[in-house]
Amino acid sequence: MGLISSAFSNEATFSFFYVLHFVLLFFLLLIVFNEESEKRSLYFIASLITIHGILVLVCFLNVIFSIVDQVKPSPFVIYQNFINIRFFNQIQIFIIPLLIYFLKYRDIRRVVYFFLTLNFLLIFIGHARGALLTFTFIFLLTQLFDKHQRKNYQITLGCLFIGLLLYYFLTILFSSGEIPVNTSSSGRLFIWQKVISEFTWQQLFIGNGPGVFQASLPGKPPMSHPHSSVIEIINEWGFLAFIFLSSAIYITIKNAVFYLTVNKEDAISKALLYSFFSGLLYSLLSGVHVMPVSQTLLYIIWGLLIARTSRKVKVLLTFKKCKLVIFAIIFAAVWYFYGWVALETYQKMNPDTGYIFGPRFWSIAHRL
Repeated sequence: MGLISSAFSNEATFSFFYVLHFVLLFFLLLIVFNEESEKRSLYFIASLITIHGILVLVCFLNVIFSIVDQVKPSPFVIYQNFINIRFFNQIQIFIIPLLIYFLKYRDIRRVVYFFLTLNFLLIFIGHARGALLTFTFIFLLTQLFDKHQRKNYQITLGCLFIGLLLYYFLTILFSSGEIPVNTSSSGRLFIWQKVISEFTWQQLFIGNGPGVFQASLPGKPPMSHPHSSVIEIINEWGFLAFIFLSSAIYITIKNAVFYLTVNKEDAISKALLYSFFSGLLYSLLSGVHVMPVSQTLLYIIWGLLIARTSRKVKVLLTFKKCKLVIFAIIFAAVWYFYGWVALETYQKMNPDTGYIFGPRFWSIAHRL
């Protein structure tokens, strides 16, 4: 469907390139599926949490420096070096369910409590309402249907309230003590209504072309995606592609739930399921499925979840030596072409033009 949609796109070259991007992500999913083992899954989760934990500590140091300098903590200072603070929140939403998994280890529980609290403090500082809504939904899900994780998520809710109290303490230090509440949709509702009102039969079947969405709001940076996975897929790829992808996700979650009803003690698979589901929920309100890091993380976790909860079959063919060499050369050539084109768009950046409709690989680069 992506190829058909690209062929009819007004930016056919870029759309084909964007389809190639997802083909490579799909290959990454297959590789993860084939190579998954319990040891590798645990190593991946531990490595991911360690790297993210370092970033969280850096952000926490920025909070401390702001207090010492008697400067009101600003999200753009606390989330230093992130061109968009939501990029950090998109990773947090995957990390929190994986952090909760480590509550099973008594020796490190206090460390887990500490990092859960810091994550929620940073979420409040960044006013990440979508992330809070996502966690709330996952929390309610565990309280209603998962008695094995119910207590852990209740403890996590306690960490959330401690994070909220710390955030309230910061507001008292630098303001009247009133917690600022952002009630706007940051233009999302307007964009969603506009896109839905402009749906055509072509969009419903083949879309406008992968990656070509763009919209502007008065006084705001232009948007290169509608901040909703459902609207984006239907608008760019078409309704048929949305049905296919939704079916694949439904089958994945259904198989995982069935597997976990039988294997109740498999905490790793359960953590991966909640992490995957959190990413999907947040993608309804944000660009989880678009931004390179969160997007890649989504596919890796998807591959791990399928491998652990579905009947494993060999999906990558076993080649003879000569055929393997040919396949490796072709695959390397595709990767080289992909990297070269991505760098070409990067080289065309012009800071003087400001924030423009980027190609989703770079924030201010030019499309093909």
